[in-house]
Amino acid sequence: MKKNLRVAGCDLGKSTAKFVVLRLDETGPVVESRESRPHDGRPMAIFQEWYRAAGALDVLGATGVHAGELVSPVLHGLPEEACLARALDAFGPTGAVNLVSVGARGYAVMSRDADGRVQFVENEKCSSGTGETMVKNARRFGLSIEEADRLARGARESIPITARCSVFAKSELTHFGNQGKPADALFRGYFESIAHFVGALLARVRVAGPVWFIGGGARLGSLSAAMGRALGTAVDVPAEALYLEALGAALLAADQWAHEAPPTLPPDPATLIVPKERRFRVLEPADRHAHRVRTLPPEPPVAGSASAPGILGLDLGSTGAKAVLTSLSDGCAVWDLYDTTRGNPVEAAKRLVAAALARGPLDVRAVAVTGSGREAVATVGRHGAKKVSGDNRLFSLETGGMIESRSAIGGPRKEGR
Repeated sequence: MKKNLRVAGCDLGKSTAKFVVLRLDETGPVVESRESRPHDGRPMAIFQEWYRAAGALDVLGATGVHAGELVSPVLHGLPEEACLARALDAFGPTGAVNLVSVGARGYAVMSRDADGRVQFVENEKCSSGTGETMVKNARRFGLSIEEADRLARGARESIPITARCSVFAKSELTHFGNQGKPADALFRGYFESIAHFVGALLARVRVAGPVWFIGGGARLGSLSAAMGRALGTAVDVPAEALYLEALGAALLAADQWAHEAPPTLPPDPATLIVPKERRFRVLEPADRHAHRVRTLPPEPPVAGSASAPGILGLDLGSTGAKAVLTSLSDGCAVWDLYDTTRGNPVEAAKRLVAAALARGPLDVRAVAVTGSGREAVATVGRHGAKKVSGDNRLFSLETGGMIESRSAIGGPRKEGR
């Protein structure tokens, strides 16, 4: 390998772009800079920004799902496993080692035995153990992935999430959340299930040696702890956990030009990009045609209907929570409200009713509850109802939802869901 080269590598992943710059001198590769940036679906724009700021480079290697959009003289489209193996040679421990990678796109494992033989396996099944899915499930509970990790680390109990499929895992989380199960126990169980699936994959190639945990998932302390429990050994998160693929890409590019002068990289990064052919046509934003849309304003409610006898409807779904007040006299909607469920329909019902009461006095004679969270709200409400005004208005102050009604809508008193 030539000395005194300034080499770079980039890992253009599904959600994040990672960049490293190395200086190759007499002592070997020295990390000059490293950077990780979410690209929000614009990996090439982020690449160009980084390239211009990086300054003069001698060689550049690229890996990741978007690396195919780069062209020569970039050494592009490098396989993930080749980059990891090369990075381990330069920055990893000597001897046998196991590598576990959890990223936005999925998870994979690699092992290198004492003789240097490498085995690499990616998860080929539908999986809930992807970083992107973890982020989305946290958002359903109104949490960032960092907040979900913090809750899981402090949880005293664990609620198992058994589904491997991301859709079914989401359904399990939603189901338990709608039953009022605590989010900390749910996410601890969720991360433990991911660790279990990753551990089962590693068992296929595992060797006697330390375990390195890399990728974006390695930043989650609860997932790292769960991984250690699942594997029955301590799990190390190296300093370069986010950058091993980019480091390997840089070193492979340097290896390519070890015995001859590399071609000159152009000053303009746009000349290195050939956009991938898209299977779908991208339409321009709908708001550019807003002037062609006529919005019909709702009919104003009858004066005084907001405080007249009415029926409150609650729709507590897995994602959204809605409330609407309808007039008992004519069945017309008086007003409506929207909130997100955030994995807790009881709290969502409280917020909706609090917002309703903030509008002014209400004379609600009955409540109808629907949606996947209806049972949680009704169950809590049945045990905590208190009269607040009159014989025929009964609210649950604990849940914010009415659970009983009587003479105003006719017939005997009934307990509703």
